[in-house]
Amino acid sequence: MRETINDDTILFEEIALLSQRIIAPQPIEKNTITRLKAREFSINPNDKFSSIQPNAFPRTYEHTEKIIISGHTFANTSTTFEFLNKFSNAAELCVIGEVPVPEITENAFVSLSYETGYINDNVVALIGDSAFAGLRNLSYVALVGNNISDEGISKNAFKDLAPTLTRLFFVRNKFNKESIVVNWILIRVHE
Repeated sequence: MRETINDDTILFEEIALLSQRIIAPQPIEKNTITRLKAREFSINPNDKFSSIQPNAFPRTYEHTEKIIISGHTFANTSTTFEFLNKFSNAAELCVIGEVPVPEITENAFVSLSYETGYINDNVVALIGDSAFAGLRNLSYVALVGNNISDEGISKNAFKDLAPTLTRLFFVRNKFNKESIVVNWILIRVHE
């Protein structure tokens, strides 16, 4: 898959990666889109993208303000986080619905501008040490409808986010307690 528009002076409002014409699952290869730029970048629901290479969209990363991934079955979680870390200026991250990310790994996010993060209706069960530490501007996180339990959150998962993180939602997960304390945060885990 390669783009047909070459003018790198255009900043599109949105680039949406669709796969209606792809018959068998395909990887999103390195340098798939090399010159297009957009404020919003989305990979829309389907099961036709088998994996994504971190350098698939080199010119898009620095201009994107919002990244949306939904309804995919990327096999390699570490490659997915490496890909998400390329969007250094994005303020909003949405990973929604059936993107099988079982764990937000230790130090998953590094030096990013994300202010809000939605990782909803997935299979997240574990959040590693300092998983969100690289998100210094993070003020709102929603991890709704996952498989997170009382033991699934590392004590340092939200380390060093005290000045900015003001809202954290864990509704529809697998907690047994009414609330838990992670770092400095008292988290209400039931509706």
